[in-house]
This record gives sequence, structure tokens and C-alpha cells, in this order.
Amino acid sequence: GDPYAAFLPPALQTNADGEAPFERAVVFVTEHSLKGTPRSPQEYASPLLLLSGEEYLRITFAELHQKICDALRGNRSPIVAEVLLPDGSHHIIRGRKK
Repeated sequence: GDPYAAFLPPALQTNADGEAPFERAVVFVTEHSLKGTPRSPQEYASPLLLLSGEEYLRITFAELHQKICDALRGNRSPIVAEVLLPDGSHHIIRGRKK
């Protein structure tokens, strides 16, 4: 069986040279993403974003940017402004969730 089927998109059909039209998966991680799980040393325990290679090939930059921002933001509203105060501190102003 496929040792990666539990955490990656389905395996791709390849030609005689083992090539496919796109990668199986594209995984976005942060510096805090943990690599390696009891299931597989290749698996990220908490990837920021996982796309199939075909999704990655077809997504626009604007759509990808939005997905990454949404993943980084989590359940918080988007930041619309940051006010830098005279004492060096700052205040974040958030908009409404879409």
C-alpha cells in the first residue's frame, strides 16, 4: 500500500519515466510546524496549508495569498490597520470577518 495515503492527496498516475504533470502535494509550513509523527517521519503534525499538486497548479496568486492569510489568521478577524504609538507600542485594528 501507499505509506503516505493517510496524510497526502491520492497518488498520481505517472508515465513510463515516473513523471506526472504536477506534484502530488504542496505543503506550506511555518517555522513552528512539527515534522514527524508516529505514523510517518515525512508527515507534518500541523501544516499551515496542504494543497494537491493540481490545486496548486490551478490556483491564482490572489487565491493562494487569501488561503495562506486565512490559515495564519485562524479564527481572528483580518487586520485592517496597525497604529504605532509614541511610546513604541502598537495597537492592532481588526475588520469584520468575511
